Amino acid sequence: MSEITELLSRHGFRTDKSLGQNFLTDGNIMNAVAKAAAGGPRALEIGAGPALLTRKLCSVFDSVVTVELDKTLAPVCAEVLEGVTNHRMVYGDFLKCDIGSLFDSFPVTAVGNLPYNLTGEIVTKLLKNHALFDKAVIMVQKEAADKLLSPPGVKSYRAISALCGYFADMERLFDLPPDRFYPQPRVTSAVLVMKFKKGLLIPPEKENGFFRFVRSLFTSRRKMLCSSFQSKEQREKAGAALDRLQVPRNIRAEQLSPALMAQLYLDLEN
Repeated sequence: MSEITELLSRHGFRTDKSLGQNFLTDGNIMNAVAKAAAGGPRALEIGAGPALLTRKLCSVFDSVVTVELDKTLAPVCAEVLEGVTNHRMVYGDFLKCDIGSLFDSFPVTAVGNLPYNLTGEIVTKLLKNHALFDKAVIMVQKEAADKLLSPPGVKSYRAISALCGYFADMERLFDLPPDRFYPQPRVTSAVLVMKFKKGLLIPPEKENGFFRFVRSLFTSRRKMLCSSFQSKEQREKAGAALDRLQVPRNIRAEQLSPALMAQLYLDLEN
């Protein structure tokens, strides 16, 4: 902890709560995250913080690009990354950046200690750009991790759970208590690995429609699935599709697996 507080103090930097700045301080955890991420030549880091994790990533990847929103961290990062030659810093909003313009070749590995209030939006962007990634190693609030990992039929199963389950194989590595961060959050965190799937059922040009379809199902997640469609024609078409898939017509969206959602979506599209 003293290393990071001394580093920030030396540059007169104060964390900004509105940006969700809770910086990882445990070097052993940074090593574990870097080890879990390693395997490919390129990494995209979502948020630098004081760049201590960035430095670890630069030791296991050929090249690392970091997208950091807070420009006031620049002198801190410059000190920590002094002498590092395989890193490029991009100051901007990850949610607005064009990922495809950051590297000359793909796939890349995404790594990030995600702001708790933006976890859903960032994970959604990773999923929508899944073809650019081999995997992602992310730190999120434990409650968010539980939701991202949720299987069908449990209370925490949501649209983002289903989308994660369709596009990636999800794994929880370990949980992190608040004292591994500065400043300390009031919640426990978790480190997840998302290994993006290849050869998916839905063609790329129909994926945006699938996102909308899954979200629409979960607006009435406890209703019988057929009842969630507005028109009689849509309800009948959905019922026939469920019959073909050998799924009971009284099934609810919260009970439907990601794979079945994908099959149902394509059936209804045809």
